Amino acid sequence: MVSLLAARRLPLILTLSLAATSVGVAAPLRFGVITSITGRGASVGAQQLAGFAAGVAEIKRRKLFGDRQVTLIVQDDASSVPQAVLAANSLAARNVRLIFSFDAIHGAKPLASFATKQRLPLVFLEGRGSFGASPFVVRLSGVKLGAKTAAPVFRKQLGKNATSAAAVRAYLGLLAAATALHDRDAERRDALPQALTDVAMPSSYGTVRFTSNSAALASTGARPR
Repeated sequence: MVSLLAARRLPLILTLSLAATSVGVAAPLRFGVITSITGRGASVGAQQLAGFAAGVAEIKRRKLFGDRQVTLIVQDDASSVPQAVLAANSLAARNVRLIFSFDAIHGAKPLASFATKQRLPLVFLEGRGSFGASPFVVRLSGVKLGAKTAAPVFRKQLGKNATSAAAVRAYLGLLAAATALHDRDAERRDALPQALTDVAMPSSYGTVRFTSNSAALASTGARPR
């Protein structure tokens, strides 16, 4: 059973634990999530959390990490860029292996800069915000979603209340990341971005991949900053 534990840590910061299994010898594998639980983006954040919860359940069903506990630590960005950076700091202090985020146009650059300085892998699941090339930042790609074709295929996994593209992206992004990392040494954070870019997971909405902004610039002859 997927468990959800919530506790206030700091004002406007909410932590949720989504455990894929309650039994495991190895230390829990922690992933971070930054989304809007409060503020103007809260309704979208609720959809994203539904997608993540469904992804954790699917990871458990497929036993991608065996009996190892998988925990998502979710931090509220309160629909604010400064709060998103504070959330990233909090997640780094909790020793997460990587962070998932849905970047806003103005939020991508500060988060990418933080992740690069901390050498902490950052996965953008949606958005087209611009930021300098970084070997620690990847973006979900290959997912083809329209406003009217968001969630019907995954209705069973996501539930009747998760109907948006945001829920599907969270579900597919988490599942693709777990698929990429299930047989890798997740303790080596510097190796995780490359592992993510190696994955190609077929889905009803296209082949799910992660694109490295650094690799994209290198292919055009530009140098990562």
